[in-house]
Amino acid sequence: MEASVVAAWWGAIIASVVLLWDIFKWFSEGARILVSAVPNMQMLNSLKGKLDDDKMIFVEVVNIGDLPTTITHLTIYQYSSFWDKLRNKRSNQSVIPMQGTGSELPYFLGPGARWVGRIDQSDVIDKFGKGKVFYCGVYHTFSKKPVASIVDLSKSVT
Repeated sequence: MEASVVAAWWGAIIASVVLLWDIFKWFSEGARILVSAVPNMQMLNSLKGKLDDDKMIFVEVVNIGDLPTTITHLTIYQYSSFWDKLRNKRSNQSVIPMQGTGSELPYFLGPGARWVGRIDQSDVIDKFGKGKVFYCGVYHTFSKKPVASIVDLSKSVT
């Protein structure tokens, strides 16, 4: 093979790799949100040295992307069946207006930043029922769909 043919193939391979890398960067840029929701959390009353009786769902949101976003809503919702989940047809849904953590919504979440909120677990049990599975999610300005975490109260310790 001639040197010009080898150089042409080498250039084509490098250009293809660079194109694939640019496509990967394009899909991975922006705000990427991780949500975790942990039920059965209790506040430690430091004055009395014991746990409060009220249980809550602790929600943590982290932006692992490279662009900032603003969290606009904290929500909980439920699907009645797996088929409804595939079709995104929610049977119950609610917005949590007050989180009681000091960092109320809307909240600006920069790259690498963290937001925490809480939901009164007894209110969730009253709405959805004890032993049910539901989702806790946040809406943010970088996406039209909520980013959610599953919460299973059927495995909760009472």
